[in-house]
Amino acid sequence: MDTAAEGDFIVIPDGPGAQINLATVGENTYVLDTYGTDPTLTDENLHSSVIGAFGLKCGSSAFAGIITGGDAISKIKATTGALNTVGASFSYPTGETCAMSYKFISGSAATCSTLAAMCREQLTRDGMLSTRVISAEDSLPVNITVNADRDNKFENTEDLISILKAKGVDDINLRYDNIIKNYKVQSKMGKSEELESLRNYLSTQGFGFYPTVNFFDGKVETPEKLTSKIVSFLKNSKKLGFEGYCIGDVGSEVKSTSKAGRQDFVQGIFTQSIALSTNKNLMVDHGNLYTLKNANIISGLPINTSYEESDSYEAVPFIQMILRGVVEYTGTYLNYAEDYDAALLRCLEYGAMPSFLLSYNEKDEQTFYENWSAKALGAYQLFDGAIADLRAAKMTDHKKLQTGLYLTEYNSNTYIYINYTAETQYYNGLTIGPMTYLRVN
Repeated sequence: MDTAAEGDFIVIPDGPGAQINLATVGENTYVLDTYGTDPTLTDENLHSSVIGAFGLKCGSSAFAGIITGGDAISKIKATTGALNTVGASFSYPTGETCAMSYKFISGSAATCSTLAAMCREQLTRDGMLSTRVISAEDSLPVNITVNADRDNKFENTEDLISILKAKGVDDINLRYDNIIKNYKVQSKMGKSEELESLRNYLSTQGFGFYPTVNFFDGKVETPEKLTSKIVSFLKNSKKLGFEGYCIGDVGSEVKSTSKAGRQDFVQGIFTQSIALSTNKNLMVDHGNLYTLKNANIISGLPINTSYEESDSYEAVPFIQMILRGVVEYTGTYLNYAEDYDAALLRCLEYGAMPSFLLSYNEKDEQTFYENWSAKALGAYQLFDGAIADLRAAKMTDHKKLQTGLYLTEYNSNTYIYINYTAETQYYNGLTIGPMTYLRVN
């Protein structure tokens, strides 16, 4: 494609997705490593994706490309300027099958949301995404992560969660990092009775509980070693008795002994993730496609691009449009956002559950729970009122309407308008206040 008109675009899976507006972008090159670079082979991991899919629209026609073989050894590359292109390239290890599936569309349906829907359909047909339907609930949880290595002992964590509950946060998922090591609960976190008290409290309140499990331990793994570790964990996990887990490092990194081993590695992750989710609730950190088949929640699905955003390179919920209604997800921790209010609205725009990393340690101002309990309550009330009844709904469209004003549409004929500006905005007879949202059914 060597010419571009207004409305022509390339979409690539940078973070949530990036729409490259071809009429204004100029000459650039964007390269993403599918599932990130391997930290055992290089220190750089600047630009990555959680799903190997992309698309291009030219005039009234568009196509979506989905990597269906060799995705773990692939890169997605878009070039703009004199020639506008997007595609995938592969490293070719011996015996590896690399394959692409292309879907074409034309007319008024040639939109980013339609491309995302075609990607979801292909991935579901290939068995990579679940066909189950998220159950509709009366409320939307706030996701709270605590870290055992930050002095968050069992009794302190129960206190922290009970205080949030007392303040009015009535639905919580608790992710608990670093309490399990070598298939055992760390004894330094407290007595077994204190852990049981925490578990009973969460169960009584109907809150989710996801102790994080890591399998790398700082080591390079072969697919066989990873499988052996997970099998051993499954055997020992019966003694732990938890109803669910969060897959930590394996959900966010692909470590292999060579480039040739990455595809075998992710295939092993896919099989073992299904095993881990059998009769268990499953959360996945960050997420890549191979960990999502039976996941209930993705913790920290990206909501910002790795390349700098601009009018020509705009973040869009391309990945969220693929996943919404299949698996729930949070954005990144709100208390680590440079602009809290904007990050809160971005999560709402992208249909993500709010999340915080909290601590019982008052020396850590950025995570100390007393500094953030009011914000957590506000986020819970905002999201519960705005999209709690849309937990099972698919995201069917997303548009930039005018500067600072965006629209997210759901298949329940529900429209969420987000105004990021400091001024009231007006659109088609609607009034959307500054730095807030408007829901229209």
